Amino acid sequence: MPRAIVSNPFKINVSFDKEELKYITSVARKRQAPKDANLHLVTDKRIVKRDNVETHIIGLLGEFAFAKLLYGIVDTKNYLGGDTSKDFEVYGVTIEIKTLQGYLTFKRLSDFVADVAVLVVYNKNDYSKVQVQGWITRQDFNNCHFTDNFGYGDRPCVQPAQLLPISTLKAYCLNTRNLRYIMSKIKDTYL
Repeated sequence: MPRAIVSNPFKINVSFDKEELKYITSVARKRQAPKDANLHLVTDKRIVKRDNVETHIIGLLGEFAFAKLLYGIVDTKNYLGGDTSKDFEVYGVTIEIKTLQGYLTFKRLSDFVADVAVLVVYNKNDYSKVQVQGWITRQDFNNCHFTDNFGYGDRPCVQPAQLLPISTLKAYCLNTRNLRYIMSKIKDTYL
Protein backbone atom coordinates (compact mmCIF):
# COMPACT_ATOMS: atom_id res chain seq x y z
CA MET A 1 0.00 0.00 0.00
CA PRO A 2 1.50 3.38 -0.99
CA ARG A 3 2.36 5.94 1.64
CA ALA A 4 0.31 9.10 1.96
CA ILE A 5 2.15 12.13 0.59
CA VAL A 6 2.66 14.74 3.30
CA SER A 7 2.85 18.24 1.85
CA ASN A 8 5.30 20.81 3.18
CA PRO A 9 3.49 23.39 5.35
CA PHE A 10 5.90 26.06 4.02
CA LYS A 11 5.26 25.37 0.32
CA ILE A 12 4.83 28.34 -1.98
CA ASN A 13 2.26 28.40 -4.76
CA VAL A 14 3.42 29.78 -8.09
CA SER A 15 1.07 30.60 -10.97
CA PHE A 16 1.71 31.01 -14.67
CA ASP A 17 -0.41 33.12 -16.98
CA LYS A 18 -1.27 32.10 -20.55
CA GLU A 19 1.68 33.97 -22.05
CA GLU A 20 4.13 32.34 -19.65
CA LEU A 21 2.72 28.88 -20.42
CA LYS A 22 2.96 29.63 -24.13
CA TYR A 23 6.63 30.59 -23.70
CA ILE A 24 7.36 27.47 -21.62
CA THR A 25 5.78 25.34 -24.34
CA SER A 26 7.89 27.01 -27.02
CA VAL A 27 11.08 26.39 -25.02
CA ALA A 28 10.03 22.74 -24.55
CA ARG A 29 9.56 22.33 -28.30
CA LYS A 30 12.96 23.90 -28.97
CA ARG A 31 14.56 21.57 -26.41
CA GLN A 32 13.06 18.53 -28.10
CA ALA A 33 13.93 19.53 -31.69
CA PRO A 34 17.63 18.49 -31.64
CA LYS A 35 16.70 15.17 -30.08
CA ASP A 36 14.10 14.49 -32.78
CA ALA A 37 16.68 15.37 -35.44
CA ASN A 38 19.21 12.92 -33.93
CA LEU A 39 17.10 9.97 -32.78
CA HIS A 40 19.92 7.57 -33.62
CA LEU A 41 22.14 9.29 -31.01
CA VAL A 42 19.61 9.75 -28.20
CA THR A 43 18.73 7.20 -25.54
CA ASP A 44 15.16 7.40 -24.28
CA LYS A 45 15.41 7.43 -20.47
CA ARG A 46 11.75 8.10 -19.77
CA ILE A 47 9.97 5.82 -17.34
CA VAL A 48 6.51 7.25 -17.96
CA LYS A 49 5.75 7.04 -21.65
CA ARG A 50 4.35 10.52 -22.23
CA ASP A 51 5.03 12.87 -25.09
CA ASN A 52 8.62 14.17 -25.03
CA VAL A 53 7.55 17.80 -25.34
CA GLU A 54 5.18 17.35 -22.40
CA THR A 55 8.07 15.91 -20.36
CA HIS A 56 10.08 19.07 -21.12
CA ILE A 57 7.09 21.28 -20.25
CA ILE A 58 6.76 19.60 -16.85
CA GLY A 59 10.45 20.09 -16.09
CA LEU A 60 10.35 23.69 -17.25
CA LEU A 61 7.34 24.44 -15.02
CA GLY A 62 9.57 23.68 -12.04
CA GLU A 63 12.53 25.62 -13.38
CA PHE A 64 10.45 28.71 -14.19
CA ALA A 65 8.69 28.55 -10.80
CA PHE A 66 12.06 28.44 -9.06
CA ALA A 67 13.32 31.31 -11.20
CA LYS A 68 10.28 33.40 -10.25
CA LEU A 69 10.98 32.90 -6.55
CA LEU A 70 14.75 33.36 -6.54
CA TYR A 71 15.11 35.67 -9.53
CA GLY A 72 17.14 33.10 -11.42
CA ILE A 73 17.46 32.75 -15.15
CA VAL A 74 16.31 29.50 -16.73
CA ASP A 75 18.79 27.81 -19.04
CA THR A 76 16.88 27.63 -22.32
CA LYS A 77 19.74 26.08 -24.29
CA ASN A 78 19.16 22.83 -26.12
CA TYR A 79 21.14 19.76 -25.12
CA LEU A 80 21.19 16.60 -27.17
CA GLY A 81 21.58 14.37 -24.12
CA GLY A 82 19.73 16.39 -21.51
CA ASP A 83 20.96 19.23 -19.36
CA THR A 84 23.96 19.10 -17.09
CA SER A 85 23.77 17.90 -13.51
CA LYS A 86 22.38 21.25 -12.37
CA ASP A 87 19.52 23.50 -13.33
CA PHE A 88 20.76 26.53 -11.38
CA GLU A 89 23.76 27.74 -9.48
CA VAL A 90 23.29 30.22 -6.63
CA TYR A 91 26.45 31.55 -4.97
CA GLY A 92 28.36 28.49 -6.21
CA VAL A 93 25.79 25.99 -4.87
CA THR A 94 24.43 23.72 -7.62
CA ILE A 95 20.68 23.15 -7.60
CA GLU A 96 18.60 20.54 -9.38
CA ILE A 97 14.89 21.16 -9.81
CA LYS A 98 12.70 18.07 -9.70
CA THR A 99 9.17 18.63 -11.00
CA LEU A 100 7.11 15.68 -9.83
CA GLN A 101 3.67 14.81 -8.48
CA GLY A 102 4.47 13.66 -4.95
CA TYR A 103 7.71 12.78 -3.21
CA LEU A 104 11.13 14.09 -4.09
CA THR A 105 12.62 11.03 -5.73
CA PHE A 106 15.54 9.93 -7.86
CA LYS A 107 16.06 6.77 -9.88
CA ARG A 108 19.15 6.00 -7.76
CA LEU A 109 20.91 7.80 -4.90
CA SER A 110 23.86 8.37 -7.24
CA ASP A 111 21.58 10.40 -9.56
CA PHE A 112 21.45 13.18 -6.97
CA VAL A 113 24.62 14.95 -8.07
CA ALA A 114 23.87 18.64 -7.40
CA ASP A 115 24.49 20.14 -3.97
CA VAL A 116 20.77 20.72 -3.43
CA ALA A 117 17.50 19.46 -4.88
CA VAL A 118 14.26 21.46 -4.98
CA LEU A 119 10.88 19.75 -5.29
CA VAL A 120 8.18 21.41 -7.37
CA VAL A 121 4.84 19.62 -7.51
CA TYR A 122 2.63 20.02 -10.55
CA ASN A 123 -0.97 19.07 -11.29
CA LYS A 124 -1.26 17.06 -14.49
CA ASN A 125 -4.69 18.63 -15.14
CA ASP A 126 -3.64 22.26 -14.64
CA TYR A 127 -0.14 23.42 -15.57
CA SER A 128 -0.93 27.02 -14.59
CA LYS A 129 -0.28 26.35 -10.88
CA VAL A 130 2.60 24.56 -9.19
CA GLN A 131 3.81 24.27 -5.60
CA VAL A 132 7.44 24.77 -4.66
CA GLN A 133 7.56 22.36 -1.74
CA GLY A 134 11.09 23.02 -0.47
CA TRP A 135 14.71 21.92 -0.73
CA ILE A 136 17.21 19.45 0.71
CA THR A 137 20.95 18.90 0.53
CA ARG A 138 22.35 15.76 -1.04
CA GLN A 139 23.77 14.63 2.30
CA ASP A 140 20.46 15.09 4.12
CA PHE A 141 18.60 13.26 1.33
CA ASN A 142 21.05 10.36 1.61
CA ASN A 143 20.62 10.29 5.40
CA CYS A 144 16.81 10.46 5.60
CA HIS A 145 15.40 8.88 2.43
CA PHE A 146 13.06 5.90 2.36
CA THR A 147 12.51 3.50 -0.51
CA ASP A 148 9.27 3.16 -2.44
CA ASN A 149 8.33 1.27 -5.58
CA PHE A 150 6.01 2.91 -8.09
CA GLY A 151 5.87 -0.12 -10.37
CA TYR A 152 9.28 0.28 -12.03
CA GLY A 153 11.72 -0.57 -9.25
CA ASP A 154 12.71 0.79 -5.86
CA ARG A 155 13.39 4.53 -5.71
CA PRO A 156 14.93 6.64 -2.93
CA CYS A 157 12.38 9.24 -1.78
CA VAL A 158 11.70 11.92 0.81
CA GLN A 159 8.37 13.38 1.80
CA PRO A 160 7.73 17.02 0.87
CA ALA A 161 7.23 17.72 4.58
CA GLN A 162 10.87 16.71 5.20
CA LEU A 163 12.14 19.52 2.97
CA LEU A 164 13.38 22.87 4.22
CA PRO A 165 11.34 25.97 3.34
CA ILE A 166 12.33 27.39 -0.05
CA SER A 167 12.54 30.83 1.59
CA THR A 168 15.72 29.67 3.40
CA LEU A 169 17.62 28.45 0.34
CA LYS A 170 19.21 31.72 -0.76
CA ALA A 171 20.69 32.32 2.72
CA TYR A 172 21.98 28.73 2.79
CA CYS A 173 23.69 29.24 -0.57
CA LEU A 174 25.31 32.49 0.58
CA ASN A 175 26.49 30.95 3.85
CA THR A 176 27.87 27.92 2.00
CA ARG A 177 29.79 30.16 -0.39
CA ASN A 178 31.24 32.11 2.53
CA LEU A 179 32.18 28.92 4.38
CA ARG A 180 33.87 27.48 1.27
CA TYR A 181 35.85 30.71 0.91
CA ILE A 182 36.95 30.68 4.55
CA MET A 183 37.95 27.01 4.35
CA SER A 184 40.01 27.68 1.21
CA LYS A 185 41.84 30.53 2.99
CA ILE A 186 42.52 28.32 6.03
CA LYS A 187 43.81 25.58 3.74
CA ASP A 188 46.02 28.04 1.82
CA THR A 189 47.36 29.55 5.05
CA TYR A 190 47.91 26.50 7.24
CA LEU A 191 48.38 23.54 4.93
